[in-house]
Amino acid sequence: MTESTLDSRDGEDHRGAFFDVTAIQHLSAIDLQTRLQGAGWDKPEPPTRAKMLLALLRGHAATGRSIVGGGMLEVLPDGFGFLRNPSKDLVPDVDDFYVSPSQVQRCSLRTGDMVRGTLRPPRGHEANFAMLKIHDVEGAVPHKPGERLLFEELTATCPHEPLRLGKAGNKGLREFDRQHGLLLGQRMVLRGDPEQVTLLTRSIQRAATQLAMIQTLTLVLDHRPQAGQHYREGGDFVVVSDDMTTPESQTRAMRLVLERAKRLVERGSHVLLVIDALDGYVRALEATSSTNRQHAVATAKCVLASARATEGGGSLTTVCTLRTDNPSLDALRPSLDHDVVV
Repeated sequence: MTESTLDSRDGEDHRGAFFDVTAIQHLSAIDLQTRLQGAGWDKPEPPTRAKMLLALLRGHAATGRSIVGGGMLEVLPDGFGFLRNPSKDLVPDVDDFYVSPSQVQRCSLRTGDMVRGTLRPPRGHEANFAMLKIHDVEGAVPHKPGERLLFEELTATCPHEPLRLGKAGNKGLREFDRQHGLLLGQRMVLRGDPEQVTLLTRSIQRAATQLAMIQTLTLVLDHRPQAGQHYREGGDFVVVSDDMTTPESQTRAMRLVLERAKRLVERGSHVLLVIDALDGYVRALEATSSTNRQHAVATAKCVLASARATEGGGSLTTVCTLRTDNPSLDALRPSLDHDVVV
């Protein structure tokens, strides 16, 4: 394979010295198939999206280039981790990148960190590309052990700074700001007609992404697959775990997105976490454990309770929806700052 057959849009530098996989991780299966055909490389069987992406990586590695990539870290119980692809809803697959326990410890890495570095091809019976050298964490030099405070160790303070969603130009949200006065670090639940609740939630998400001071994370749970696309159109970090996925996948998605939010707050960011819908999380918890509904609701309450303004860090604001008006969910209300009926 010659240099000229490689697509320059694939994230190479001007000398063709490295290949940046980030430029193609969001591509569809059809686009990846086109890339493989254009480069003259064989398609894997079956031609799944993950396997085609892996074939592209192997092809570029065979040319002698360095492979550069990253993703959101999930640290597993045994101490090693994988860099998951946010554009694929953080679902584990063969195109995730392995991070060794020594790298996790040396760079003080945690679940939810965005990590980037040089990758090496799989060796022997390995299935995944692995991190050879970590370049940066959240775009900065990796921390040394002991330099980072945990989210739970940050001192919570009284929220005082308003989140002015109407600044994005939405007249309806200006009225929403006047009526409810959401502050950075508060907890809000939207409930009522499911369609109207979802429309308002999407408006809030899209407005927040236009505010320079806010980082927006969105988790869509237990909706139809097409519903998540509306959120993707207006969000930067959107994870969809629809009604076709297992309850285990839905609870895992909640855990990972919440950990991502905490990592950002630790670094001083103001985060808006949008969850549609929180009662879907309660149902997933009931289905994945032997606990009763009361315990599942208490676990969901802990998600709401993560919202706070902090001293020495940023803030976490949660806006969640409830699509059902179940009496058992009344236990959530004492922990809320805003209970909005749409």
